[in-house]
Amino acid sequence: MEEPESSETPQEFSDVYRQAVYRCFGGDGRVLYIGTTGRLGRRLAAHAEKIWFLEVCGITLEWYPDEKSATIAERRAIRIEQPKYNLVHKKGRIYPLPRIGAARGEASAPAPPVFKPFPERRADLARALDATEKPLHRQELLIASGMKPSILHVLLTALIEQGVIIRAGHGYYKRVPGRSARGTIDTGQW
Repeated sequence: MEEPESSETPQEFSDVYRQAVYRCFGGDGRVLYIGTTGRLGRRLAAHAEKIWFLEVCGITLEWYPDEKSATIAERRAIRIEQPKYNLVHKKGRIYPLPRIGAARGEASAPAPPVFKPFPERRADLARALDATEKPLHRQELLIASGMKPSILHVLLTALIEQGVIIRAGHGYYKRVPGRSARGTIDTGQW
């Protein structure tokens, strides 16, 4: 006796429309390129023919249920992270990510990433500031710390007031020689 056919769609068919947002990273951890595709193997093979692909040391993937939500996430990531080799979408409007659990027929994004507890993000910010004498751009500090821009602004302002860092140009911050952002965290001053 044959079993009745299941009305469920096999997993291999339900994921046909999934899209990946991928990030290519260099050896220094800098984002080189951000893209989206439904055919990852083909897309990476096309990138492999480009000279910049020789710099790639790592690739990460984020999966989205459809092309629309992946495209929105890709454009937003390019605008915020400013990858070295993306030419399109670096300037302009930052698109909101689709709502999680959106109504039927609307795109829904995967759950947001789990962020580190606030003290750990402050420590990451301090390490980034203490690691170099060169000025760091606000975007670099956002990526290094994983903070929201508004929180980063408050902490940078506090560090400026305490004489730990100075503004070194539009959007750039530099640690004052002889001062340590990490020491400021350890003493509980911010």
